[in-house]
Formats: sequence, structure tokens, C-alpha cells
Amino acid sequence: MNKKERYETISELLKYWVEIINNNPGFDLTRERIYHNLITRTIKEDKDVDLCSQVSIIEPNMLLNPKAISPLCNPQSTFNNWIQMYYKSKRTECYYDDLYSCIFVSKDNKARAANEHIKIYIPLDANHIENGVKILIDYLEKNKISHITKVGKKIRIDDVSIRVISQSDTDKILEFIRINPYLQEGLIKANPFAFQKENLALVVDGVVSYNETVSALIYGYIKQSEKSNGLKYVDADDFYNYVTVLYKKQFITHEDNTLKDLLKWKDEDEDDYRNVVALVLKVRSDLFSYNDFIDHYKESAHINAEELKTKGFIDELLIEALKAMTERFNSDGTRNVEAYFYTGDTSCITSRNNLRNRLEDFKFRVKLRKILSEVNLTFDDYAKQLLKDNNINLNDLIIKKRKGD
Repeated sequence: MNKKERYETISELLKYWVEIINNNPGFDLTRERIYHNLITRTIKEDKDVDLCSQVSIIEPNMLLNPKAISPLCNPQSTFNNWIQMYYKSKRTECYYDDLYSCIFVSKDNKARAANEHIKIYIPLDANHIENGVKILIDYLEKNKISHITKVGKKIRIDDVSIRVISQSDTDKILEFIRINPYLQEGLIKANPFAFQKENLALVVDGVVSYNETVSALIYGYIKQSEKSNGLKYVDADDFYNYVTVLYKKQFITHEDNTLKDLLKWKDEDEDDYRNVVALVLKVRSDLFSYNDFIDHYKESAHINAEELKTKGFIDELLIEALKAMTERFNSDGTRNVEAYFYTGDTSCITSRNNLRNRLEDFKFRVKLRKILSEVNLTFDDYAKQLLKDNNINLNDLIIKKRKGD
């Protein structure tokens, strides 16, 4: 999709909402409505297809294993067909994730452990999605490509996505799809806000959602245009100008937090949102190439790799704080550090060795909150595990002090 086609498609999408607002006084525009329109705007007859309930053709010799199927789906649904198909696979784990998707993960766990991915959207229509997904997964298995593949139960522009961790794997997948007539026949038009190659959409979005972020940006743009009586000027070029200004004020001049307030991100997710919005702006140019996209991926992966280094320093600071507060009060200092973490009350931390200022300057609370979210542990559990892993017993510090050591 060249710039002209992209801008025409985006302008048409934006003006759709202008028409709705103009023709329906009091219309309640929401992010959810914009998101739904974005992911289904090119879907017509396939809108009611549900891969969780749709009965699939299962081979007669395939014995259903009750432990392998999802009780939330029709036993003979497309989802359960896939789960049965890969139940004994040595390379792929397949399971029903939630009420909305089926997940395929390479068992080597390399993709699952990676700090960033290239996400390839391969939107397939209802007539091609079941066999198309099998063709894709079989290809990934045969070529030993580490991946996390997610298939939504509804036909949408993001119904099939594959996350991989290298350019070489991305190249292989893109080429395979390009030369596969069955997959080409089933492709739906890709997201015009994403980078496109070989009729597929490619993004990098970390732990956040690229499409939901775009929808929020559209929402903010339309609402501002409505407020300033500028709906008649709505188009792709004006939209990108709007996003550019928000990005500049948030990340470059630091004038305000309008973008953060619009996207409602947590502090620990700021880097991912910055990378997503930056990519939204980059792809508008015809000069933005596939190599440029790969460079963007590497930059994003580098930022997240730096965060992994940061975790080591945060762990060191936490250990230092736990030991310092234990020595300060001659009792387990965990509660003091925990109180500081949850409340931000710096009086809970000793100022000795400049510890209090160092915790604040390094944004200890924000960064530890992100770590706890990623490992799904409470502060108390994380602190206990960290001390155990480093062979540290806070009681030893108390005993030594009591003995006069």
C-alpha cells in the first residue's frame, strides 16, 4: 500500500465517524466502537463466524481426548480441531487461551522468553482460516521457527498473528505466504495504519496492543476536531499532524501528558507506547522501508534489553534497602520497604548512604512495579524469593547486632 492509498483509506475511515456524528446528534463516540470498526471494516459476510462454536470437519480416525479439548468450545469446533491436531506434537503447544483465542507456541520457549517480538498479522477469511492456520503452523514446525501464534475466534483484520524474534524468521514467513496460493487467496485487506509488506501488516507493540492504541488515537483526534468545530477538516494528513504534536509534547519537549492521559498507560508500559506511537508516525511515509521497520524492531528490543539490565540493579537496590532497614531497626525490614513501595512515603527508608534519594532518583517504585507485574508476584513474595536466591537471611543481621557484632 503506497502513501496515496494509505491516506485515502484512512481518510475514508475517519470521515465515516464524522458522518455518524453529524447525522446522529448526541452520538456517544467511544474507543470501543472505533476499535470494532477498525478491525472489522472490511469484513462482510464473515462477521458472524465463531471458530469456537463453528462445527469443523474432524477426521473419522481422530480420537478426541477429553483432556485436550476446551470445555468452553463446541467439542467439534475449529479451535478444538486444532487442539486435537497438535496434541501430540513435539514442537508445538496448542491451547484455548480465553473466551476469544486459540494459542500455538513453539515448545522451545525461545519466543515466549523474548523481551520483544515482530508481530505479523495474517488476516484470513472464514473459508481459508482453518486450513490456512494448519498450513502456517506446519510450516513453522518444519522450519523450526520459534513463535507465538494467536488466532481469534472472530474473522477480523487481526484474526491471525504470529510473533517471532528475528528478521530471518520473518523473511521466511513472508516469502512462504507470498508464494502460497491458498493463503494469498484467503487474505483480507490489512490494517492501513500498520507497516505493510506482501499484503500483510507488521508491527512491534511489546505488551500493549497496536490496534487498540491506534483506535485511542483516532478517538482523541475525532473528539478534539469535534470540540474545535473542525470535523469538516478531518482527513489522514490532519490526523498525523495531531499525533505528531502529541508525541512531541509527551516525549521530546515534555510540555504535557495529553498523550499519556489519552492512552491511559501505566508508567511501566511507557516505552512500549512510545515505540507504538513512533511506528504509527513512521509508516505514513513511502520512504519507510522494510529495513527501516527492522531497525525499529531492533531499537525497541534494545530498549527492553536495557530494562532487563535495569532489573538486576533494582534487585540490588531492593536487597540493600531490606538489609539497611533491618539493621536500622534491628528487626525484619521488609515491612518498612514494602510500605515505601506502596505509599511512596520516603520516611520509611533510611537516608544513610543516600539510600532514600537513590531510590527516588532511580524511580525504584515504578520499575519494581513493572517487574512484579511481569512475574505476577506480590512485593512480599518477590522479596522473599530474591533473598532466598541470594542466600540472604535477614535474621542473621538481627542476631549479629544483638550479640554486639
